[in-house]
Amino acid sequence: MGCTPAAPLPTATPWPSDTPAPTATRLPTATPQPSPTPKTANAADFFGLAEMAYKNGQYQEAINNYSQAINLNPKFALAYCQRGTAYGNLSNYRQAEVDFNKAIELNPNMAYIYNQRGLFYQNLGDYRKAVDDMSQAIKLEPTSVNFYVHRGFAYTKAGEYDHALADYNQAIQLDATFADAYLGRGFVYHEHGDKEKAIADFKQVLKLTKDSKLQDLATKQLQNLGASKAEFATFNHTTKAFSLDVPAMALPSAKEKTDGLGVVFTEEAIIGKSIIMVSLNENEPPTATTFATGLPKMLNSFSFISSPNVTKSETESNRYLALFDYNSEAIGQGYGGLAVFPQGKNFYLLLVCVPKNSNFESTWQTVLNSFKVNKP
Repeated sequence: MGCTPAAPLPTATPWPSDTPAPTATRLPTATPQPSPTPKTANAADFFGLAEMAYKNGQYQEAINNYSQAINLNPKFALAYCQRGTAYGNLSNYRQAEVDFNKAIELNPNMAYIYNQRGLFYQNLGDYRKAVDDMSQAIKLEPTSVNFYVHRGFAYTKAGEYDHALADYNQAIQLDATFADAYLGRGFVYHEHGDKEKAIADFKQVLKLTKDSKLQDLATKQLQNLGASKAEFATFNHTTKAFSLDVPAMALPSAKEKTDGLGVVFTEEAIIGKSIIMVSLNENEPPTATTFATGLPKMLNSFSFISSPNVTKSETESNRYLALFDYNSEAIGQGYGGLAVFPQGKNFYLLLVCVPKNSNFESTWQTVLNSFKVNKP
């Protein structure tokens, strides 16, 4: 539901060193499996290769392997379903529908297939067919939170808000921590003109999820609804591992609204063009030397920062600190601070970015002093 912003830095990224890190494999397994040969090939092998290709966005390659799986097992319903999804991504809608229909013919009791065909119809704007398929999926799996959210979205697009609201409520009843349901319900409340309930649901999304797409959508809706920045941008978070409590008044208020910045590690806050982030990196912490030498690479790894210029780097007894300025297309010109807190074989990383016309020193010291690593 929504566009995808630039991918954030993974939380398990080791601190950069002078030696280039090897390129990470895109496959989920530790060792990529060789392509099956005619003597050893079976439908499951080709299906596995197709799934890998699909996850990597290689839809034609996925189609080729799904087709190989189907040739070896003509009754492989799930292969037809997944190939239909791949055809849909390549805008071959006629063949996609043929595959979905064949999958249902082969296995009319698999809820997932009805849901996938429903999403296909939804993307084509045929919301009645989408609702019918998702209703069948719910009939087969009445406790699936995803199916209720998907049907709720189809109802929303069709303008049937009461039905949409009922589906989102049911999803939340099944799983009160499912952020997608609050996001969808927030849109419905917005359409109904119930501003307070919409704001409450969008704020709940920010509390529940680390998903950058959902964070971005909820933040934009809060801004559109005129919610006070202090209502949703205050960074106030406490866990067993750390606490960070920064009052909204300590953050500079920029005139610009956030524009798609949904960078999430453990928690994040955005106000205007300012960003606060904290992450736990499960890698060996840097030394004083590697901290200094690795700073440029680390700063450049953040997709929303460009042209960083380190102005100061220092080592204290329990943390490493650096100050920098930047000129970014995403968030404009500004000043930033980065702190690393070694914790045994891991380290916390704290990042603060504020607009150039702000009082950076005050913001940086407030955030830095408020961050506490709790003792185990």
